[in-house]
Amino acid sequence: MKILKIKIAKIFAVMMTFVLVLGLLSACGSDKKGDASVTAKADDEWRDAFPQDDVTTKPALTDTELDAKIKEILGTDSGWDGDYANLTAEQRAKITAYFAESGYSVEIADSGVIVKENAFAPVSDTYETVAPVSDKVLSDLATGTTTAFGGAGNAMFESVVATQDGGFAASGFFSVASGDFSGANKNWSGNKSMLIKYDKDRKLEWKAFLGGDGGGLNFRGLAQLTDKSYIVVGDTNSPELGAKSDKTLDAVLIKYSAAGKQEWIKIVGGSKNEYFNSVAATPDGGFIAGGKVESSDGDFEGLRADAIKAVLIKYDASGAVLWKRAITGSMHSDFEGIAINKDGDIFATCKTMSKDGDFAGIAGRGEADTLIFCYDKNGKFNWVRSFSGSGADELTAVTCSPDGGCVIAGKYSILATADGSFAPYHNAGN
Repeated sequence: MKILKIKIAKIFAVMMTFVLVLGLLSACGSDKKGDASVTAKADDEWRDAFPQDDVTTKPALTDTELDAKIKEILGTDSGWDGDYANLTAEQRAKITAYFAESGYSVEIADSGVIVKENAFAPVSDTYETVAPVSDKVLSDLATGTTTAFGGAGNAMFESVVATQDGGFAASGFFSVASGDFSGANKNWSGNKSMLIKYDKDRKLEWKAFLGGDGGGLNFRGLAQLTDKSYIVVGDTNSPELGAKSDKTLDAVLIKYSAAGKQEWIKIVGGSKNEYFNSVAATPDGGFIAGGKVESSDGDFEGLRADAIKAVLIKYDASGAVLWKRAITGSMHSDFEGIAINKDGDIFATCKTMSKDGDFAGIAGRGEADTLIFCYDKNGKFNWVRSFSGSGADELTAVTCSPDGGCVIAGKYSILATADGSFAPYHNAGN
């Protein structure tokens, strides 16, 4: 009997679906209520976002080696004589469970172990797709109402969140203190930022503005915490706000009360440019921020100096660091989306142009690829999935689904016939 190669350690897989602009990923979650409290101790050391030790392959086992492995699984006192036909139902169940933990579905036949399925196939140029989960398309959606907020200059909402009271909050940036922004400080330079709260009927409840000197401030990501307060993340090169210089960008965290009052601001940086682009609340009252880092000093001491890093940092509600993760390559890489389910499982989308460093083997098919990482509530790596074609793929919007998994959305561009993850869905250009 030909024995297939056994991978004892969990390895990652490429699985993908794409329905118009939606990809649905079923994750390692369930509808049952779990304990989402963080159990690991605070860790201020940088750890790998994609630990290579979790991706190991053992040599294929010969029949003799497999017999020895089965005896090891069963224990020396099992009395098994090497004949698979003599295995008891309990022994067969024990062997099946062992291989299931290694990512395999196996059948214990009288002739030996038959590997039926490898649940963790390695990333390759072969892309498997599943049937669309819905026949609904965006054009079927009913037109809703539009609420505008603006002034004389450019203004943009970058992020929106549903709030616990049934309303919503939106954050972004603006350029001129006029119109709806007339309450902002006219002496602020560069970009100014806003946090706007609406009730369930779209009525404005409150608005908060923030700016400074230099190039100003950009709000990128927004989350409401369990205590109804808000965390906004972004970037700034305003020394007035605490940035090291007006020439380079620092990542920034700003905490607001439920009523929109600024509680604190925290600068996260080094000697080069850093950005926070995403944030999500955790069930324990804290939050996780994600972004892109060029520095290897300051708050990023210990990271590779000659590389660009995509980073995830877990904070408690006061802004104290609980753990940090980084994945490294030579080109642009950024955690642009984060979603966290009720059990504390973390889904983080990373757009990368790298194909080297930590991204070797999981990205690099085209101009830009999207990776979806999953971690447990303590930051332990669970799995990674890849979406890619020969063009630029940016499926970085992410939210949790009712089954404990996640849904991602975004865009892709392929200048020729669609290929890679997108071949089954669209073949007419971008």
